[in-house]
Amino acid sequence: MVGFFGWTAERGRDGSWFATKFVEKGPTRGSATGIVCSRHLLVNVSKAASKEAAMREIKRLYVIGALQ
Repeated sequence: MVGFFGWTAERGRDGSWFATKFVEKGPTRGSATGIVCSRHLLVNVSKAASKEAAMREIKRLYVIGALQ
């Protein structure tokens, strides 16, 4: 699985693309380990798009500061 600064493209159950990253939130949130999955819907990527297109959108969103 190749990612971009920890972000990877994953397809949802309905075919939508999501940007996914595992982040540490501390012991009070998420699981007992403090690691939670952060997911953001990629609204500019069609359901029929390839994974490469979804990764390009993740890179674009990261550069403009929408993903941290």
